[in-house]
Amino acid sequence: MNKKLSTTPDVELLLTSMVLGMGEAIENVEASGIHSLLIEDLIPVDCDVSDDDLVALGFQLRTSVPEPDGAKPIFRSGSLPPRWRKVRGKGTYVIDVYDDADRLRFHFVYKAVFYDRFALMRRAQGAP
Repeated sequence: MNKKLSTTPDVELLLTSMVLGMGEAIENVEASGIHSLLIEDLIPVDCDVSDDDLVALGFQLRTSVPEPDGAKPIFRSGSLPPRWRKVRGKGTYVIDVYDDADRLRFHFVYKAVFYDRFALMRRAQGAP
């Protein structure tokens, strides 16, 4: 697992905040977290669609990913259906998920900073 998805405040964030200022350091953590979620096989646990419905769509759902601090997991390992793709969405925290017919199906929302970290998956408005 990529260290940027960790909940533990790391030395990199603290040192970066000393050099750049806290605001820019937090923006860097958020951007890095979204980039990591784009490339890793992770699915948010908090979803408005049942696991059975996700599996019927072709999602491969595996085990939850433990949080370093023992908190409730916010991700599980898993993959999108074949030929589906994740792309950077509108907004700092958003990833859009498109199906093989290039229809917007879901949004992933991920806030990566350790003090206010969460992830969720929501069906896109009007999605089939």
